[in-house]
This record gives sequence, structure tokens and C-alpha cells, in this order.
Amino acid sequence: MKKIFIGLSLLLLSVIFLLFLSTASFAENVLPLVVDNAGIISSAELNELTSKAEAVSSKYSCDVAVVFVNGLGNDSSIMHYTDDYFDYNGYGYGSGKDGVMLLVDIKGREYWISTSGFGIDAFTDAGQLYLKDLFVEYLSDGNWAGAADAFISGCERFLKQARNGQPYDIDNMPKKSFNLYALLGNVGIGILLGGLPLIREKKEMDSVQPKRDAVDYIRGNAPVLTHRNDIFLGSDVSRVPIPRETDHSGNSGGSTIHTSSSGNTHGGSGGHF
Repeated sequence: MKKIFIGLSLLLLSVIFLLFLSTASFAENVLPLVVDNAGIISSAELNELTSKAEAVSSKYSCDVAVVFVNGLGNDSSIMHYTDDYFDYNGYGYGSGKDGVMLLVDIKGREYWISTSGFGIDAFTDAGQLYLKDLFVEYLSDGNWAGAADAFISGCERFLKQARNGQPYDIDNMPKKSFNLYALLGNVGIGILLGGLPLIREKKEMDSVQPKRDAVDYIRGNAPVLTHRNDIFLGSDVSRVPIPRETDHSGNSGGSTIHTSSSGNTHGGSGGHF
């Protein structure tokens, strides 16, 4: 009887311990991967973006998060605000706290990308510049859902490359897609805009008749050249050095890191839109 009692007690303690771990794990991840604290995205779009972020995060074991806020409160730095939001709200996959977060301040019209753990390696300084080109235009147009979607898609591409052992960096950047239809459209518009003035000028000159001989183009009071000499007086040569191509981010590769208020290491960069 005593053995049965001990066995049941151990079983009960095990169940309580497992429930505690489950509750603790849930508490660490209270917030979803896509948060709209500014009230600018519809429920349907928010659910779709969250599902996409969860799929990418799970596939590559690295949290991909997007947060929209309407002001930073008393915090004077969006970098500190984003790092703290990441650290104190349970973001980061696994013990390494692997993740990347895009935080957008609608009121201040600025954004910050914060990286942590494996995210620091996957999203280098040069890589973040590339990512910005994918979503900043959407932010400028007020297409908040489009910006979040573009960021998540770009992160998926970067994480896939990094998990293969070759993170995108200065000497290894993804090639931008070539839009043939856009090119043909731009060429057609250029031909149309440039051709119309030429056609108009040609019509205006239809009354002009060509002459048979070159002498017919000489006016009656025009001077006539009877002799010509070419005299070489000297030369003046100016040399301008051709600038060498350098990295537009101003660094030598890798990620610039700093320490947040929680003591965790982060990479990141930001800007205005």
C-alpha cells in the first residue's frame, strides 16, 4: 500500500511539473509573431501574416516577427525600444534566442530591424540594406500589410541561405528579380513620349525642300574661304582617377552588434520612411 501511495505521489508530482513547464513556456511567448498595436491592419490580413510568420519561423528555427506601434512613449531610441520589445516579450527561438524583428513606429515614421542569436549571422549589415529595399516603399505608401509580407518573404529567403551555410553578405548577395514586362512597358512609354515630338517637328519641316548642290546652301553675303592652315599650339591633358567600387553599407561584412538593456546581444539597423 505504501509503494502504491509513493507511486501515485510521484505521478502527481510529474503531472504538476509538466503543467508548470507548459505554463512557463506559454508565458514566454504571450505575444504573436505579428503585432498591430497601431490598429492599422485588418483582422484577416493580420491572421494571414501571423500564419506566414509562424510557418517561416518553424521551418528555419528562427523567429520572424513584425510589430507596428503608434509612438515610442518616453523611449528616445527606437533601437532600444525594439531590442527590449524582443527581449521582454519572449521572442527568440530556442535557447539561443534566434530571431529577427521589424518594428515600425507609425507616428515617428521610422523603423528598426533587431537581430538576435542565429539572426545576427543570417541578417548581416549588408543583408539588412537589401531587406530594406523590399519593404520601405510599402511603408512610404502606407501599405502596412504589404510591408510586413515583403519583410517576412525576404527573411525566408535569407534564412534558407544562412541555414545552407552561406549567409548573404557583401560578396554574396541575392540577385534581384528581372521584370521583363516592366522593362518592355518602360521602353514603350519612352518611345511614345520621345517619338511624338519628333513626329511633330518632322511635319513642321515638310515644306523645306532639299538642294541639289552644296553651293545652293551658301547665302549671298556669306564669307568664302580660299585658304586654310592648321597650326598646333600645344595640348592640355586632365586626368581624373576612376573611383573604385566599395561596399555601399560602409562596412567590411558581417554584423555590427551591441548590448541591450537586458544584457543580450543584438544586431540591427533602421531608418525613416
